[in-house]
Amino acid sequence: MQAQVQSLQAMLPVEWEAKTGTLHLGVALTEDGGSASATYIFSDSLPNGTGQNDLGLDRGQTEALTESNVKSRTRLVRFERAGPKLLLVQQNTTFRTASMDPAEQRAVRQSFPPSILASFPIDEDVKSFVVVDATDFFLADIHGVGEVFAAAKQGSYHVDSKRSAIVPEFTKAFSTNTEVEAELTLVTEDPSKATVLADVVPDVHAVTVHERRVS
Repeated sequence: MQAQVQSLQAMLPVEWEAKTGTLHLGVALTEDGGSASATYIFSDSLPNGTGQNDLGLDRGQTEALTESNVKSRTRLVRFERAGPKLLLVQQNTTFRTASMDPAEQRAVRQSFPPSILASFPIDEDVKSFVVVDATDFFLADIHGVGEVFAAAKQGSYHVDSKRSAIVPEFTKAFSTNTEVEAELTLVTEDPSKATVLADVVPDVHAVTVHERRVS
């Protein structure tokens, strides 16, 4: 699998395995002596909306808004190897310095933490190119739809992985970017609270949305 993924001419190559429903991701580790990747811009969006303005989940949006926070935004990330794992680390861009002094740069990094968004077991590792199973990551509610539902007092929704899948026809890797789309079904055990959702979905027990990730 490693050679097959690495042969794909893409910035972050992906390969869909239909038989198992697995999405493999290839990452070149060339920074810090082969322990980290280059830095990438990572964003997500909703190709399809929820059909209700009160929820604020419109098709094509790149930011999911709640009453108090933005739950989705463009991030700067990189992959870092940690033993048998590959970590996806979001850099802290809120606090930074324009100084070229290494000591000052280190002081900023040590004062303000990053966020680890995901951890992937490394399946294959050859010459600083690793292949991981990224399926679970791309089947997560990265856009924060469930949090928006909760903020809108529609109850608690979470992703049901058995009713969610990668959308291979909209999952492509190119020389300058990689796009992955997932069809996610969010479910609730208390549908009585979903009064707004009841106006726009066939069954409030299960709300299916599409989320797209781009890097």
